[in-house]
Amino acid sequence: MLTRSSDLVLCAARMLLLAPLILLAHQGIAVEPEKKPHLAGFSAPLNPLIYVGTYTDKTSKGIYAFQFDSETGSLTPVGEPTVTKSPSFLVIADHQRRLYAVNEATAEVSAFKIEAPGKLTLMNTQPSKGAAPCHLVVDHEMKHVLVANYMGGNLAVLPLAEDGSLKPASDVVKHEGTGPNKQRQEAPHAHSIGFVNGSNVVMSCDLGADKVFLYNFDPQAGKLAAFDPASFSIEAGSGPRHVVLDPRRDMLYVINELNSTISVVHGKPDKTFEVVQTISTVPDDFKKDNSTAEVMLGRAGKWLYASNRGHDSLAIYDIDAATGKLTLKRHQSTFGKSPRHFNIDPSGRWLLVANQDSDSIFVFVIDPETGDLKQVGGKTDVSMPVCIVFDAWKSSFAK
Repeated sequence: MLTRSSDLVLCAARMLLLAPLILLAHQGIAVEPEKKPHLAGFSAPLNPLIYVGTYTDKTSKGIYAFQFDSETGSLTPVGEPTVTKSPSFLVIADHQRRLYAVNEATAEVSAFKIEAPGKLTLMNTQPSKGAAPCHLVVDHEMKHVLVANYMGGNLAVLPLAEDGSLKPASDVVKHEGTGPNKQRQEAPHAHSIGFVNGSNVVMSCDLGADKVFLYNFDPQAGKLAAFDPASFSIEAGSGPRHVVLDPRRDMLYVINELNSTISVVHGKPDKTFEVVQTISTVPDDFKKDNSTAEVMLGRAGKWLYASNRGHDSLAIYDIDAATGKLTLKRHQSTFGKSPRHFNIDPSGRWLLVANQDSDSIFVFVIDPETGDLKQVGGKTDVSMPVCIVFDAWKSSFAK
């Protein structure tokens, strides 16, 4: 992307749309395996592998793999990095053992076969049908990859072959709209894409248009058709980037990059959307430049987390059980610069943050009673990390 603050983050296999607008279900509302007392109410350790997408502007070679220890929160490098150009967002198709990445700098999407833990083999690439692809998701049947192109201001559908490789695009839809910020909102800028609650309804945040667009996805034809309503608006100049859904309350939480706010929206695809609250992600007395990046629900939808680039923190919110509105608890330093993306492990116990501009990943343990964060362990060095995805698949790789 032309501006790093407009880069996208996120990463997860099938999103509950919105979960982060996508970000989706991968966010903290997890199925709980058997429990162990020492985990203080959290799910049993899964020790998943994580894959880290990066920008390759400095020393990074592409995608890095680490073994995550769910007992201690430590990260151990696995294998050699997978060489690919600026894989800034990743998603895993679990059952197919495939990983897909947007290559932001080359306007492509890459398909990789997961041969073994940390070992990725490139299958093929396809044009993303727009400039600066920044976010992608795999459909529920694992037959298509849908990608958001930031500079193209559009969405593209890439069918998958039987072996999981990418076919040329079967559909491209262009967003329309601009905003008052002449430098950043001169045109539509699609910033995320995801499915709503296991349905074929697709949502996409557009930073340039100050809108969240909705579509019906036809999995047979690989086509997107406008939904009714076709979109809903966020405050002018906000720059919606990602969105996460809490289906229990029919609430959407849209993180806005340009004015450092979260819009709390009540509604669901077959009803009217209403912004019921707008809350800042930074302290009232913070006057320096800031842009937001990722938003994610914590365990059981009790807390919400949002990342600030500039203030270099995670904003932690309590969620009102009845109304879904937010109350700011506090800000947690990420111990680095420009926390682009963060993710919560499958157990709901750990939160990992990628600090893009200080080349580091830090691990935090989540308090099961309060949702508060405490940093554990040391710094993990990775050049320009911008996306973290967990791979907890129980496969023949396990010993």
